[in-house]
Amino acid sequence: MSTSHHPSRGFSLLEVVIALALVVIAAGMVFAFFPKAKRAHVEDKEKIAATFIAERIINTLQATLPEGIVATAPDWSKNSNHCLRLSLDQPSEHYFAYDVQGRPRREVNATEYDPSLNEGLITSLAKVSIIPQPPEMTRVTVVISTPATLPDKKRHHSEFTFYLSNVKQASLPHEP
Repeated sequence: MSTSHHPSRGFSLLEVVIALALVVIAAGMVFAFFPKAKRAHVEDKEKIAATFIAERIINTLQATLPEGIVATAPDWSKNSNHCLRLSLDQPSEHYFAYDVQGRPRREVNATEYDPSLNEGLITSLAKVSIIPQPPEMTRVTVVISTPATLPDKKRHHSEFTFYLSNVKQASLPHEP
């Protein structure tokens, strides 16, 4: 009985090159999604932080009517010097800096707002615009810009607009 020996067939160089090319293409497609997913995650965090800061500004303005107060430092509730009182019946624009936790750090002037602001704790900037709307209303627009380390034209902007009554409340007489 004669046995014939068939050599085992291996992969040709062409097959190996094609297989490696397919693996590289597949890996490239998977890795291409990571930067997009990371950027989407960063943008979501920025939107959440912007909403939180805008809500704090809006709630503080509403709670301190008829004048309207915006905090300028983290200890604003204990230190009235760290509050800015805004007249709601006069047009104005104000700028503020916030940290990563959404706490106010300081008031910023208009010339500091546009260029990149590289102060360690400051991550977001807010522009608060007061525009009286007759009769007896005020439109308040809050624009949160992030990250503060970029110039304004390159930052992500989230805009929030709301209306407040600017009617001075009459105080009730005290009962004896």
